[in-house]
Amino acid sequence: KEADTPVPVAFPQADPMRAVNRQAISKIRKAFSLAQRGATYSARIELIDSLRVIGEALDMRDGTRHHTDALKRGFVALEEAGDFQQHGLAAELDLDVLVAGHRTPALKDRDLSNMTPLVCLQTYLTYAQQQLAIAGGEQPVASLAMYGLGRLQVDIAAADESTMPQAIVFHQAAVTVDGMNYKSANELGVLLARYGQFSQAREMLAHSIQVCPCEESWRNLAKVHQQLGEDELARKAEYEAHLVARGNENSRGGVRWVEPASLAG
Repeated sequence: KEADTPVPVAFPQADPMRAVNRQAISKIRKAFSLAQRGATYSARIELIDSLRVIGEALDMRDGTRHHTDALKRGFVALEEAGDFQQHGLAAELDLDVLVAGHRTPALKDRDLSNMTPLVCLQTYLTYAQQQLAIAGGEQPVASLAMYGLGRLQVDIAAADESTMPQAIVFHQAAVTVDGMNYKSANELGVLLARYGQFSQAREMLAHSIQVCPCEESWRNLAKVHQQLGEDELARKAEYEAHLVARGNENSRGGVRWVEPASLAG
């Protein structure tokens, strides 16, 4: 008797990103630990390496260099953006020569005669944010790494205020990669408010609260409402922060033994 044709068995395929994400998370945890001990630059290296690991895995999955190339372009743009911040030399900057010597393509073949160094800087930062978002590939772990880079950049900027916009770039990329990253949304709202962009800060803080209504975000939103002259909204936000804080205090109370009658009540 002719043997029956064997029916192929479909085995569930393992998610190739699962192991990669575990590796990236391990690096992120190490980075956070280093940051807590004050090893800022070592922590930064670990976070960037976690993004590299994720990008390489995504490219292997897709058969491209899309994510790793975007990661490189993003960091190159951040580095080259600093050339537009040469204090005291703005009037002497030859923007055409400067841009021609850069690898960042954001201003290539553009008429720079009416541009200022500040506009060029903003263009590079926007380009960097877009490239980092591409590199993250909608991976929440990548968004977490970018959140860490944003926090670290604030510490780095304590010694050099001119590098603070990079923190904004990292948090913007983090929120673009993962809209549920309420921590980066909160940090971004604070940074935008710091630079007087109160309407955008209000929007970002409201988004953070929509995802996770934390006491800190409510209080930050209250301050932004005050800056915008929205006193009633500021009072409401403060009240919400108070409710969250009170709820947190109650939740820390743990389990209490009570009489059956009290429990029924």
